[in-house]
Amino acid sequence: MIASLPPEVRRQVDAAERRLRSGEPLRAKEELEKVNPPHGAHPDVLEVRWRVCAAIQRWDLAFTIATVMTRVAPERVCGWVQRAHSLHGLARTIEARQLLLMVGRWLEADAMIPYWLACYCCRLRRLGKARRWLAKAFALAPTEGELNRLQLRAFQESELEPLRTEIGELSRGGLMFTHRVRPLQPPRRC
Repeated sequence: MIASLPPEVRRQVDAAERRLRSGEPLRAKEELEKVNPPHGAHPDVLEVRWRVCAAIQRWDLAFTIATVMTRVAPERVCGWVQRAHSLHGLARTIEARQLLLMVGRWLEADAMIPYWLACYCCRLRRLGKARRWLAKAFALAPTEGELNRLQLRAFQESELEPLRTEIGELSRGGLMFTHRVRPLQPPRRC
């Protein structure tokens, strides 16, 4: 089990997250540089470091950080999703898909694995597989509220544009949303 962060380190990580939310990734990076080295490899710190790298599109560094996270905390789905998204950012979408297929076998209860598989399959023009992965992601949503959030996210996801008219039909609730479309965003929190 991974120990929790000391309060002062937690405050630094929280400050970095606030900077990220306000659109200041370089300031968030400065906040994270204040974290003492023994705590720098903590999964919570690594997750925010990855988000900083993703925000400034340093996919090479993001990949390295996500790789460390998968070694430090292999049970955290977030590290695997971030590693795959880093590969996608490096234009290695086939490898990103293969990675999630591999880890999806033992982390199969999390909706984000099939969700990102659907995105990558759309990018690779494998629409039949994308439909199946998106339907599986919706089926794994533990509550109706989570299902609605996932549907909204899917509807806004530019990578899922080819499936936009089917999103409501692929879910068990059949709900449709009409919101503005945003470009592909790295996962904020897994």
